[in-house]
Amino acid sequence: MGEDMSECPKCSSAMRINGTYWKCPNPACGYQRAIKVKVVPNQAGLLRKNEQLKKELGELKIRISKLEADAAFYKKMWITGWISGSDSSPKSSSEISHEEVYRLLKSQFPKAKIYLSDSSYRLVIKSEIEKYLAEDKTDAEQYVAERYDCDDFSYRLMGQFSIPGWSDLTFGIVWTNLHALNCILDENRHFWFIEPQTDKLTGQLESWQGKEVALIIM
Repeated sequence: MGEDMSECPKCSSAMRINGTYWKCPNPACGYQRAIKVKVVPNQAGLLRKNEQLKKELGELKIRISKLEADAAFYKKMWITGWISGSDSSPKSSSEISHEEVYRLLKSQFPKAKIYLSDSSYRLVIKSEIEKYLAEDKTDAEQYVAERYDCDDFSYRLMGQFSIPGWSDLTFGIVWTNLHALNCILDENRHFWFIEPQTDKLTGQLESWQGKEVALIIM
């Protein structure tokens, strides 16, 4: 939409539109100036932007909901003593040496590389881990290929146990030829795989998780 007609600033003649210019009709004057155009926002563009903002708002609400769920979880864990360091934090059965853990893992997975960071550990009680997993929210996260996938799930769950009073438990990360997941050595010295995306404990790898263990970190 063009601006309103105005008088020529030189001779006061009524300006006329000629293409994209205001031109003075007085041959003796010859004054002209470009028409200033008021830009009207594109409606389709505004609608696309509105939809994008709605999508981002929806994603933000989901993230806030997850954070609130995590906060409620940690509050509950603190109240019940799981994080406070009281006697009700993850129970363990007995201590086990670095050498014994290595021997047990190597005997079951002779081809795997095994990295143990401590000189001694506390064997976890399987039922205690199952109780914790039932409350933990790691499995509620959304899988996103290459952005938040199997290794990220396993790191997050490992991180939940990497706090004072928990970090010496026989809990770790496993890499196979296809997948990353978690693991424990229980009070009976039995090895269990933990799938952090489902909280499922198994004594053997499922077919989709790979055929052989390549690396164990504990």
